[in-house]
Amino acid sequence: MDDLRYGCNFDWQSDRHLPERDPSRSILLPENNLLCGLRIVEDQLVKRHEPLLSDKSYWSTLRPDNQSFAVFEKQMVNVPAYCELHPKSREPIEASPAPLVEATSQPPKKDQDQGTDDAQSPSEWASAKR
Repeated sequence: MDDLRYGCNFDWQSDRHLPERDPSRSILLPENNLLCGLRIVEDQLVKRHEPLLSDKSYWSTLRPDNQSFAVFEKQMVNVPAYCELHPKSREPIEASPAPLVEATSQPPKKDQDQGTDDAQSPSEWASAKR
């Protein structure tokens, strides 16, 4: 199961006693669900070096020969404004991003923090890397 393969924080023993669509089921908790999805994407892109859109994608929606991909592709023609790239994000990134675990676990070391002793937030770490 995904909780074992990807280290997702799902509690199947407790969830099996809850109704299928109960929002308190561990798989339906937004943080658990999103982190599991990121771990799955990291496995595919970083560990297995597979493209996101391929017949080996975890989600059928991202498999180009699948009917759900055709639906997804049509929907992406008219991307909602809040999903579009921000103009500042179009700037080139000098280095490739670190794997999810490395990128989110530790602040930069002192010699990498641009010479300041002030504590930085995660968003400041990300912008400092650009």
